[in-house]
Amino acid sequence: MKTPPSNEHFLKLAWGYLANGNLDKALENCLNVISRDPSDPSVAAIMNAIGTAQMGQLLTKRLADVEEGLRQTMRAAFLAHPSTGPLDGLLLDHHLRLDQGHFAVSYPHWRLVRLRKMFEILGHDFAGMRVLDLGAGLGDMGAVLAGLGAEVVAAEGRAINRAYAAMRYRDLPGYSVVAFDGEKDFTALGRFDLILNFGFLEVIRNIGNVIDCCGKMADRVLVDTLVCDSSNAEEVKSYAYETAFDDHPLWGNICSRPSPAYVERHFGELGFKAERHFTKDLETDYYIYDWIPTNSLNLELNGKFLRRFWLMTRP
Repeated sequence: MKTPPSNEHFLKLAWGYLANGNLDKALENCLNVISRDPSDPSVAAIMNAIGTAQMGQLLTKRLADVEEGLRQTMRAAFLAHPSTGPLDGLLLDHHLRLDQGHFAVSYPHWRLVRLRKMFEILGHDFAGMRVLDLGAGLGDMGAVLAGLGAEVVAAEGRAINRAYAAMRYRDLPGYSVVAFDGEKDFTALGRFDLILNFGFLEVIRNIGNVIDCCGKMADRVLVDTLVCDSSNAEEVKSYAYETAFDDHPLWGNICSRPSPAYVERHFGELGFKAERHFTKDLETDYYIYDWIPTNSLNLELNGKFLRRFWLMTRP
């Protein structure tokens, strides 16, 4: 039986590669030693010689190589299944290659907590209901309700998002994707039993128009939005924002952060009652819902963006 190489063998190679300036190979042999004996003191000397900054760069590159290998393995395994095809591969590549916007790693958790809150409030029987998913993005939220028997209209402004949603949910009964302009009157979309207004108010300029349209189209509206810390019922902070990602403002490069009081006042003027759900179970790595108002006009607290969640109902 062949004797496996010793730690001394790998350390000797590491020092040799280091002397020749091949830092990547030096690190590779250090990692071989660490995998066998993490406490070997000789490794520290080599890593110190490589240097902290260069170590960071080398490890980052190695992690990127590992991630790329995992992507290729996942894609190959997925496409090997007889029920998948080229279109499925294209959809998968969005998730494997794009870590931004709606494809950021933080999004699935945020979708999950909001869906769980919705089911807690409304139950899970959506059969026969007509639902509008407003500013639907990739269409995931509305698609879940279509899977529960609802007739869902996913209204989205960005063409690339509509294309993705239409392709991904092409075979889902009761699900359709339509274009709309959130800065204009969109009541022509019709009447609905429920409107999902999730993450939409924050990416438009004319919040009042959206709320007015919702009031003409449904008597139940779920609202989740970024807000500013203010109790002023007239307060809306607006500012220019980039449109680089597929979940950023589309119309006019303007982001809006209304006060919670503004949202409640405007819906209240249309006859809605605000049912607050400012609970900790909605919190994620980036968002906080159960914060205490201080009228600071801030948009963040301890590094997390301020949000609020309501069910708006009208008798």
